[in-house]
Amino acid sequence: MMSRFTHESQEALQKAQQIMFAKQHTQLDIEHVFLALLQQRNSLPAQIITKLGGDPQAMIRRLENSLSSTPAFTGTRVVSTGYITLRCNRVLQNAADEAARLQDDFISTGHLLLAIASEPGGTAADVLKKADIDYEKIKAALLEVRDDRREEFLQSAARQAHGKPESRIINPSSLARPVGFSHGILTTGGRLLFLAGQTSIDAAGEIVAPGDIVGQYKQVLLNLKAVVEEAGGEMTNIVKMTIFVGDRDNYIENLRSLGQVHKEIFGNYYPATALLEISRFFQEGVMIEIEGIAVLGD
Repeated sequence: MMSRFTHESQEALQKAQQIMFAKQHTQLDIEHVFLALLQQRNSLPAQIITKLGGDPQAMIRRLENSLSSTPAFTGTRVVSTGYITLRCNRVLQNAADEAARLQDDFISTGHLLLAIASEPGGTAADVLKKADIDYEKIKAALLEVRDDRREEFLQSAARQAHGKPESRIINPSSLARPVGFSHGILTTGGRLLFLAGQTSIDAAGEIVAPGDIVGQYKQVLLNLKAVVEEAGGEMTNIVKMTIFVGDRDNYIENLRSLGQVHKEIFGNYYPATALLEISRFFQEGVMIEIEGIAVLGD
């Protein structure tokens, strides 16, 4: 059943387990899951609670206090395992049932919130009751929010279900505007391909474009391209590159031409990149070497 949970749902359940371990509890319960859902970044449950007039931060404090008052494991060994209570297991199953009733293929954090709201007793139920929030209100709000973002939700879930990577360029406004690179790339799903340092050596073991950093750069990218495509990917799957050059000044003098080669191979896509000047390469005559990391689909 876990394969049907969205990436966000799986993250929340992992966070719930981390909360359990941090508080030295021996069992995972609904309150751990509810707290994790509310603490999650861009939390859909928190958005729904707010939409219904509730205060997610007040709920977080109430759940934190309740969990802190729960007896901790006091043995000499560190708690590294735990089990799911019947209540929590029921919530997971009910979340799957909620997804089925709504004809959704994937179990979202919204379905988990619905399942929590349908479980009587305990601090989670009391927190919702005091905020005058019940199952029917949550369901109505979820349907409204889901309709607003249904296409985005379905596309994201489908990519994750089929192991396809999802990437997002991260360029904070608080940093200098990047030119020719990205500050960061956030990825979910997929498989990692680690790219060994490539130089301008061709299949015959000869250096392509001796003394020409632009020509060598193009051959390096073509070598990387061969590796990525052999693994079933494409150049835009590369999320991180480290560029090593023997002469920084020579590299800067040829930035325009190097940029043209980059666009020829990458288009307008720029991986997260670092550039280093080094004293020597393994092969004589090499002017540039690049290694990297790519994220590929299954």
